[in-house]
Amino acid sequence: MSRPSRPLFALLLTAALAVPATVLPAGTASAAAASAGTASTGTARPATRPTAAVWPADRLPAPTTANLDPPLYARSTTLDVLAWYDGAWTTIGDRYTASALHAGGGGVVAEEPDTGNLYAWDATPDSWTRIGGPAAQVVVDDTGHVFALSPDRSAVLAWRGGRTWQKIAGPSQQIYAGGDRVVFRTDAAGDLYTNRDTPGAWRKISGPSTQFTASTQGYVSRRNAQGSAEVWDGTNWTQVDYYGGRMYGGDYYTGGMWVLQTGFNPRICPNFTLFKEVKAGGGRSTCGVGRTYSADSRRSIYAEDPTAGVLRWISGSGTWQRIGDPVGWIEAG
Repeated sequence: MSRPSRPLFALLLTAALAVPATVLPAGTASAAAASAGTASTGTARPATRPTAAVWPADRLPAPTTANLDPPLYARSTTLDVLAWYDGAWTTIGDRYTASALHAGGGGVVAEEPDTGNLYAWDATPDSWTRIGGPAAQVVVDDTGHVFALSPDRSAVLAWRGGRTWQKIAGPSQQIYAGGDRVVFRTDAAGDLYTNRDTPGAWRKISGPSTQFTASTQGYVSRRNAQGSAEVWDGTNWTQVDYYGGRMYGGDYYTGGMWVLQTGFNPRICPNFTLFKEVKAGGGRSTCGVGRTYSADSRRSIYAEDPTAGVLRWISGSGTWQRIGDPVGWIEAG
């Protein structure tokens, strides 16, 4: 069957979102997922689904800590999906190439090339289940809940299991997630709102910022107008770093927030980048080492470099440790 064009997807999705997902019969795909076209068939994309005992209705299945430690995923140059599984890089998607990966502490979702369809990893190598169609943005929180922006950014959707999605907000520009179903979104003006996965119950907590990042505990950080980093503790914004730079993580209170400063003194850092850990009680600094970085839900950050390989910096250590060969692109959970 031929696939409709992307603009038609957006039109169908926008119209379908007027109907709450809760009125759909049990086991029926939501209007949001239905707009993505016909499900894949054949052996290339099996649609088997774990039982509810293994895979709760609205949550991704998570591998055991022993199997996936650290929680790190990668996309190779050939678009295969890899995981740091049992102490080595393991291909978990040689039949499931991905154009993008979206990971959180609770699991990982991959985008299928060409179609943009979303597949969730079943926590077993080479086993994936389709959960929906294309989206403008996808985020996974630290307990396996998935949130997405519709293709035309007209709605924020929460995944409810199977292929059922529920609208929880209207037009948005960006979304972020952390902790257990703590969601953040920005509107057209750039203002930041927070919600705990409840339709309509959004609260404005910030004006526009050059960057926001969510943490494992549901905290969020931002760059203020002067370029300093601030952390939201649920009530107030507190300045925690005075220099500009890209933020990773965001869990200032328990460790796990880093700032990458570019243009740094080359006599100290030859590649002109300084990585600084920012946390309550003080952190440490070291030079940057990679081309891509990603922070996980366990207070570690990772760097990938075509020469040095994949390196890990655990909060409080102040040093990079090599854990694997170069892979192309990394995403920590």
